[in-house]
Amino acid sequence: MLHAKWRWILSCFLFAVLIACKKDPVTPATVDLSQAILENFQLEETTIVGITVTHPVLSNGVETSPGEIRVTVPRGTALASLTPKASNFTDNNFTVTPQLGRPQNFHNRVLIYTIAAKQQAAKQVRYAVTITEAAADPDPQA
Repeated sequence: MLHAKWRWILSCFLFAVLIACKKDPVTPATVDLSQAILENFQLEETTIVGITVTHPVLSNGVETSPGEIRVTVPRGTALASLTPKASNFTDNNFTVTPQLGRPQNFHNRVLIYTIAAKQQAAKQVRYAVTITEAAADPDPQA
């Protein structure tokens, strides 16, 4: 009789431990893509003569149209090695690809920057970035 009682107590104890250890299903955090918008776009090596930014269009938390950034730099700037940066992507919940702060080749190219949520990589926005040199000054003697 004593053994049955201890088995019952032990069984209840183990059952209680199993119930207490059962994890609740983790609900993924909702990703707010409006926080993935580039607040600024700068270049480490040169000044920007002009910039036009069109942000991605979002509908129900999903990108429906990518953004676009057109940058004009001074004539003679080496477009093959420019380092873009944006102050709002230093250490947060998003990754940026290609990585900001790394030299990129913009010579005759459009680079697509993808900003994706770290916890839900499918949640992302894109920017097509084009960098061109300013037009040459017209010849004042002409």
